[in-house]
Amino acid sequence: MVHTGDGDGWDVNRPAMGSIVLFQGRVYLIDAGPNIEFALTALGIGVNELDGIFHTHCHDDHVAGLTALIRGDRRIAYYAVPMVRASVIRKLETVMQMTEDQFNELFEVHDLELEIWNPRDVGGRLSQLRSPRRHCVGRRAAQDDRAG
Repeated sequence: MVHTGDGDGWDVNRPAMGSIVLFQGRVYLIDAGPNIEFALTALGIGVNELDGIFHTHCHDDHVAGLTALIRGDRRIAYYAVPMVRASVIRKLETVMQMTEDQFNELFEVHDLELEIWNPRDVGGRLSQLRSPRRHCVGRRAAQDDRAG
């Protein structure tokens, strides 16, 4: 796991919080701040090498990097709970005039459920958790034991 920043909001000296997860030969993002293209380039990772993005919440400093991801040559898996996805789409509608149908053409949408383990093809199970901060949702991952 590589953290792409530890900033809070739009601080030019501290890139927005986010992470790049390398897992079983796959590359995933946790959020996409405005600096994501720079972070990927610095690590030698191209947009077309991304397997997916997990969105925790829809603050601008966690969403702005989606504009870099849509320039890729293929659809990227998009994981989020429906309320986060809906909020992200509303922001993109406002900023880019992107409709929900267009979003679904650009991303392979996978809805997660809050506070339960979500089996996924990423080699593990994920749980979307409510955060003590009312507007944020966290993630918890567990290695898939394939037994349940």
